[in-house]
Amino acid sequence: MQHDEVIWQVIRHNHCSFMTKITTGNFCRNPYNVTGICNRSSCPLANSRYATIRDHDGTDF
Repeated sequence: MQHDEVIWQVIRHNHCSFMTKITTGNFCRNPYNVTGICNRSSCPLANSRYATIRDHDGTDF
């Protein structure tokens, strides 16, 4: 989607408070990013098709 691309460009080229840069790559501290990798397909902020299912006291959210 077009708006996802705009959000990703802002995150990648400006600032994302969840992004952590180290020598081996960029990682994501967003609790809804299950891979921990900072990339377009794993970014819950810039991928409207991304979903995270988490268990909370026996109930999926």
